[in-house]
Amino acid sequence: MDWTDDLRRLYYVDSHAGGIDMFDIDPGNGALSGRRRFVPIPATTGVADGLSLDAEGAVWVAIHGSGKVCRYAPDGRLDTVVQLPVRQVTSVAFGDPQLTTLFITTARDDTGPASAGHQSHAGDIFCCTPGTSGRPPFRYAADARLAVATDRAET
Repeated sequence: MDWTDDLRRLYYVDSHAGGIDMFDIDPGNGALSGRRRFVPIPATTGVADGLSLDAEGAVWVAIHGSGKVCRYAPDGRLDTVVQLPVRQVTSVAFGDPQLTTLFITTARDDTGPASAGHQSHAGDIFCCTPGTSGRPPFRYAADARLAVATDRAET
């Protein structure tokens, strides 16, 4: 899951229900409401797994079983697909000092001996520079709203 910079929306992968959902967040108390589907991920495509938002508010999601990472614009439109040489894509995160590198984790599960030759990089970590940047990480604190406001102001 990931939050928008203003902490008013939360994106959540609901793998079993087949998609990415979003919630509204009450800035006063952090209560979630208004759950709705942001984008469906049909089972024939794969299973939505880890996600991260970029600096433009777009959602990057690993599609387990597909060998893909997909980027959805804030309006839910698919606008970028990163193809990988392995099927079990598990998560994404931006890193490097400028947050311009997208790191992609994969799993070695479900490869089996028959596909081992085709999936020799299963379980590896991949990276690419997709032309957009990530955002500074949210840091944990007892009062998350204060921590985010303070943390983001310092960067």
